[in-house]
Amino acid sequence: MKMNVHIKSSDSNHAPVKVLVPQPDGQSAVLTFDNMPEMIGIPFIFMTPKANTINFPSGINIYKNQQLKKAFATNPDGVTFFSDLAKFQSNANLFEDKRLIKTILKRNTVYMEGETPNFLYFILSGKVKVLKTNECGKECVYDIYQEGDFLGYAALMEDCVYKESATAIENTEVAIIPRTVFLQLLHSNSRTTMQFIKLIAKKFSDVEDKMVKIAYNSARKRVADAILYMSKKYQNSPFFTFEREILSAIAGLAGESVSRILTDFREEGLIAIQKGQVKILNPKKLETLKN
Repeated sequence: MKMNVHIKSSDSNHAPVKVLVPQPDGQSAVLTFDNMPEMIGIPFIFMTPKANTINFPSGINIYKNQQLKKAFATNPDGVTFFSDLAKFQSNANLFEDKRLIKTILKRNTVYMEGETPNFLYFILSGKVKVLKTNECGKECVYDIYQEGDFLGYAALMEDCVYKESATAIENTEVAIIPRTVFLQLLHSNSRTTMQFIKLIAKKFSDVEDKMVKIAYNSARKRVADAILYMSKKYQNSPFFTFEREILSAIAGLAGESVSRILTDFREEGLIAIQKGQVKILNPKKLETLKN
């Protein structure tokens, strides 16, 4: 028996998708979709009338694999890493153990400055801010990690405590790889080692670039750059939800100064602010704003 599934994409540029599924079974349908690139990232809801939980693990594993594929679409380096990790562990399905997937609620910490690292994190969904705090308790956010990013690898490779803290800025789901497994893979796989050396080099290059901008750019230019940076983290969307504290920390300015500049930008027609969201109205002018 076959089930004819007709799916209309929300994107007007894509034609509806018709799929013949071997049996009228939800898991069969999702497994079919699992092999279709155009279906990556589409969420599924699992429902069952059965009283027992015998089918739950397989449904959960399908969901986890979908989350991984969606994250891989954002960062292909993740495909390389997990492929090498699967071969290293001789395990095609790394996520049968549900403990390897962790949900971090908004405002909760992934790890704290000064803690000993025990895991490598790979973000499946959500966003995490990475920050340092001075002796007065003031935060300096120097990066935001998102779906498809690795997190916490520098401390693992340097064999030291975390030099920064990481906090979820929205509900975030991460895959966690134990420290011992990650280090063993580094020592046995040169491709993985080179991958993370490049990530560390890019991380320090980005930090240096940010420090130069904070030192020499005007307050207006720094806020404009912070807005564009946040937009990029939201997949270059003209809309993004923001917290004034995060925007202030990225720009390296007091909250009052950022508020005044945001008001100026709104009056100049560069942005609109509605219900906690910034809408960029003139991205080109923000990009070319004079220092």
